[in-house]
Amino acid sequence: MPLRALFTTQLVVVAFLGVLHVGALSYSLYWQYPWLDVLSHFLGGLWVALALLWLAYRFGIHPRAFHLFLGVLAVGLAWEVFEVAAGIPRESNWLFDTAIDLIMDLFGALVGIVWGKRLL
Repeated sequence: MPLRALFTTQLVVVAFLGVLHVGALSYSLYWQYPWLDVLSHFLGGLWVALALLWLAYRFGIHPRAFHLFLGVLAVGLAWEVFEVAAGIPRESNWLFDTAIDLIMDLFGALVGIVWGKRLL
């Protein structure tokens, strides 16, 4: 039962993130509300941590928080590379923006790890 709760939780988080992201792109909200990008990265880190935790426990692995953080960091870095490869416009403060994005990914991971462990 705890695995089902963890699966459902991460599914709700990714569904919310997906709706938020599509809506933000459709209505140019990321450019009107810069904090929305911060929220999206937090939710992305939260989802990846929950999903990795669910996958690990599903296959009988009990991961350490450090490994989950590394997984979230890898996905966050891959997302940043994707943004560059996709030609998403970079601003003059791209290094600061990327750092904030990765910090928010990891903060989301922290919340996800704590939340996920409590569900289990």
